[in-house]
Amino acid sequence: MRTLGLISAAALLFGACRTADTVSDPTEALQGQPARLIIKDSCAKASSEKNAPYQVTLKDTGLIHKPKPEYPDKKPYVAKAQGYDFSYRVQDKWAQLYMVDIYNLDLYVKGSGPAVPPSLRGLWWMDGNPLPEVVLSFAESYIDKTTGYLKNPYNGQNSYLFSASATGRLTWDITKIFATHMILRPTSQIDLNRPKPGDFFYVDVDVRVVGYIKSSNLPTTFIEDGLWRRETGEHCYNLRRIVDENGKKLPVYDYFVNQVIDKNKAAGSKNPDKLLQIRTQP
Repeated sequence: MRTLGLISAAALLFGACRTADTVSDPTEALQGQPARLIIKDSCAKASSEKNAPYQVTLKDTGLIHKPKPEYPDKKPYVAKAQGYDFSYRVQDKWAQLYMVDIYNLDLYVKGSGPAVPPSLRGLWWMDGNPLPEVVLSFAESYIDKTTGYLKNPYNGQNSYLFSASATGRLTWDITKIFATHMILRPTSQIDLNRPKPGDFFYVDVDVRVVGYIKSSNLPTTFIEDGLWRRETGEHCYNLRRIVDENGKKLPVYDYFVNQVIDKNKAAGSKNPDKLLQIRTQP
């Protein structure tokens, strides 16, 4: 799914100044045709060498640019995940896994909170993540009083959404046993309120019993508003904003829906258009 397709010269010329989230007039046609949805891939490599640097390239999604993606069923879909009828304590609250439909995540997940810097607000698609963690939100994050770092709970209702598959459930099981928070450890030059292209932070983790674990220094790099490059060692993926802080779906949402459904089907999911969400109760 991550293979870059060939892009016509005309589309490249058009996309160079009009990416998915920066089109000034998305209704404007190219050569009499509807505007195409052109996005940026920050994980492309110039060569097949293992240590070749990542670069940003344009990618033609094959879809039409829609400034306001809409789906007909605005009725919330929330149901206990079949086979996952259990509850447990998460941060002093009872929690269960539920299924929500992929089409209207803006109805189920918050994208902002009082501690979230502007550059991290909204809902984020982990585009290309080899693990079944699909969507990320920082809405429940807070500033650690000791370190000053931003901490985001792994098990929050507005934190992660997982693939509705056996691997998604397994990933959640492992996470709930071992991890409690992801920790954003900034470098000295980055201001998360106003990052510049090339600025980056590291992601550490709080682990039960063990406590704080400093990760190897793999950067999460700011590319542009709405796009970060996340490096995890052997893999790289695009952290791509799909819903803004006000709950508005961005043009790339259509592409997100198509790609995630295809990936879920390939993983053998019986509910390819659903995601698993943690729901907590007082």
